[in-house]
Amino acid sequence: MKRYRAVLILKVNRQLDQGQYFLALDLLLPALKEFKGDIELLQMTARALIRVGADARAEALLKPLVASENKSDESIGLLARIYKDRWIKTSNIEDARLSRDTYLQENDNNNGYYTLINAATLSWVINEKQLAKQLANKVLELCKKQLQ
Repeated sequence: MKRYRAVLILKVNRQLDQGQYFLALDLLLPALKEFKGDIELLQMTARALIRVGADARAEALLKPLVASENKSDESIGLLARIYKDRWIKTSNIEDARLSRDTYLQENDNNNGYYTLINAATLSWVINEKQLAKQLANKVLELCKKQLQ
Protein backbone atom coordinates (compact mmCIF):
# COMPACT_ATOMS: atom_id res chain seq x y z
CA MET A 1 0.00 0.00 0.00
CA LYS A 2 2.85 2.40 0.81
CA ARG A 3 4.50 1.63 -2.52
CA TYR A 4 1.23 2.24 -4.37
CA ARG A 5 0.84 5.60 -2.61
CA ALA A 6 4.42 6.60 -3.43
CA VAL A 7 3.97 5.72 -7.11
CA LEU A 8 0.64 7.55 -7.16
CA ILE A 9 2.24 10.70 -5.77
CA LEU A 10 5.02 10.54 -8.36
CA LYS A 11 2.51 10.16 -11.20
CA VAL A 12 0.26 12.93 -9.91
CA ASN A 13 3.18 15.32 -9.40
CA ARG A 14 4.28 14.68 -12.97
CA GLN A 15 0.78 15.35 -14.25
CA LEU A 16 0.47 18.54 -12.21
CA ASP A 17 3.87 19.73 -13.46
CA GLN A 18 2.76 19.08 -17.04
CA GLY A 19 -0.55 20.88 -16.62
CA GLN A 20 -2.61 17.70 -16.87
CA TYR A 21 -4.91 18.60 -14.02
CA PHE A 22 -7.91 16.52 -15.06
CA LEU A 23 -5.74 13.42 -15.42
CA ALA A 24 -4.31 14.11 -11.97
CA LEU A 25 -7.83 14.36 -10.59
CA ASP A 26 -8.73 11.04 -12.27
CA LEU A 27 -6.08 9.45 -10.04
CA LEU A 28 -6.56 11.57 -6.94
CA LEU A 29 -10.31 11.43 -6.41
CA PRO A 30 -10.49 7.62 -6.13
CA ALA A 31 -7.29 7.63 -4.04
CA LEU A 32 -8.92 9.93 -1.48
CA LYS A 33 -11.42 7.17 -0.75
CA GLU A 34 -8.63 4.66 -0.31
CA PHE A 35 -6.36 6.92 1.73
CA LYS A 36 -8.91 8.78 3.86
CA GLY A 37 -7.51 11.85 5.56
CA ASP A 38 -4.17 11.76 3.72
CA ILE A 39 -3.08 15.38 3.95
CA GLU A 40 -0.66 15.29 1.03
CA LEU A 41 -3.25 13.75 -1.29
CA LEU A 42 -5.87 16.26 -0.13
CA GLN A 43 -3.47 19.13 -0.85
CA MET A 44 -2.62 17.76 -4.28
CA THR A 45 -6.32 17.36 -5.03
CA ALA A 46 -7.00 20.93 -3.92
CA ARG A 47 -4.16 22.20 -6.12
CA ALA A 48 -5.57 20.37 -9.15
CA LEU A 49 -9.10 21.57 -8.40
CA ILE A 50 -7.88 25.17 -8.20
CA ARG A 51 -6.15 24.79 -11.57
CA VAL A 52 -9.36 23.59 -13.23
CA GLY A 53 -11.42 26.38 -11.65
CA ALA A 54 -13.19 24.29 -9.01
CA ASP A 55 -12.29 26.70 -6.21
CA ALA A 56 -15.35 25.95 -4.07
CA ARG A 57 -14.53 22.25 -4.03
CA ALA A 58 -10.89 22.96 -3.23
CA GLU A 59 -11.93 25.33 -0.45
CA ALA A 60 -14.15 22.60 1.04
CA LEU A 61 -11.14 20.27 1.17
CA LEU A 62 -8.76 22.86 2.59
CA LYS A 63 -10.84 24.52 5.32
CA PRO A 64 -10.83 21.47 7.62
CA LEU A 65 -7.09 21.06 7.08
CA VAL A 66 -6.40 24.68 7.98
CA ALA A 67 -8.69 24.46 11.02
CA SER A 68 -6.91 21.36 12.32
CA GLU A 69 -4.11 21.35 14.87
CA ASN A 70 -1.61 19.99 12.35
CA LYS A 71 -2.27 22.60 9.67
CA SER A 72 0.50 23.00 7.15
CA ASP A 73 1.87 25.96 5.26
CA GLU A 74 0.86 24.28 1.99
CA SER A 75 -2.81 24.03 3.02
CA ILE A 76 -2.86 27.58 4.34
CA GLY A 77 -1.18 28.95 1.20
CA LEU A 78 -3.60 27.17 -1.11
CA LEU A 79 -6.61 28.45 0.83
CA ALA A 80 -5.24 32.01 0.85
CA ARG A 81 -4.76 31.75 -2.90
CA ILE A 82 -8.41 30.79 -3.37
CA TYR A 83 -9.51 33.89 -1.46
CA LYS A 84 -7.07 36.06 -3.41
CA ASP A 85 -8.33 34.69 -6.74
CA ARG A 86 -11.90 35.30 -5.61
CA TRP A 87 -11.03 38.91 -4.74
CA ILE A 88 -9.43 39.37 -8.17
CA LYS A 89 -12.61 38.09 -9.84
CA THR A 90 -15.16 39.93 -7.70
CA SER A 91 -13.31 42.96 -6.26
CA ASN A 92 -14.96 42.14 -2.92
CA ILE A 93 -12.66 43.73 -0.35
CA GLU A 94 -13.63 41.15 2.27
CA ASP A 95 -12.09 38.42 0.12
CA ALA A 96 -8.88 40.44 -0.02
CA ARG A 97 -8.94 40.79 3.77
CA LEU A 98 -9.63 37.07 4.22
CA SER A 99 -6.74 36.22 1.90
CA ARG A 100 -4.41 38.59 3.75
CA ASP A 101 -5.39 37.17 7.12
CA THR A 102 -4.88 33.63 5.85
CA TYR A 103 -1.43 34.49 4.46
CA LEU A 104 -0.54 35.97 7.84
CA GLN A 105 -1.67 32.76 9.50
CA GLU A 106 0.80 30.90 7.30
CA ASN A 107 3.50 33.35 8.18
CA ASP A 108 3.00 32.55 11.85
CA ASN A 109 4.22 29.06 11.00
CA ASN A 110 7.35 29.72 8.95
CA ASN A 111 8.23 33.40 8.48
CA GLY A 112 8.50 32.98 4.72
CA TYR A 113 8.88 36.13 2.71
CA TYR A 114 6.59 34.99 -0.11
CA THR A 115 3.54 34.99 2.14
CA LEU A 116 4.57 38.30 3.65
CA ILE A 117 4.76 39.88 0.19
CA ASN A 118 1.21 38.72 -0.50
CA ALA A 119 0.02 39.89 2.92
CA ALA A 120 1.70 43.29 2.48
CA THR A 121 0.20 43.77 -0.97
CA LEU A 122 -3.27 42.80 0.20
CA SER A 123 -2.94 45.06 3.24
CA TRP A 124 -2.22 47.93 0.86
CA VAL A 125 -5.24 46.98 -1.25
CA ILE A 126 -7.58 47.05 1.75
CA ASN A 127 -6.13 50.43 2.76
CA GLU A 128 -4.20 49.22 5.80
CA LYS A 129 -1.10 51.13 4.73
CA GLN A 130 0.73 51.05 8.06
CA LEU A 131 0.51 47.25 8.30
CA ALA A 132 1.52 47.01 4.64
CA LYS A 133 4.68 49.01 5.39
CA GLN A 134 5.47 46.92 8.47
CA LEU A 135 5.10 43.70 6.50
CA ALA A 136 7.18 45.04 3.61
CA ASN A 137 9.94 45.99 6.06
CA LYS A 138 9.81 42.49 7.51
CA VAL A 139 10.25 41.11 3.98
CA LEU A 140 13.35 43.28 3.55
CA GLU A 141 14.77 42.03 6.86
CA LEU A 142 14.19 38.39 5.90
CA CYS A 143 15.79 38.88 2.50
CA LYS A 144 18.84 40.61 4.04
CA LYS A 145 19.26 37.70 6.46
CA GLN A 146 19.24 35.26 3.56
CA LEU A 147 22.00 37.21 1.82
CA GLN A 148 24.28 37.07 4.86
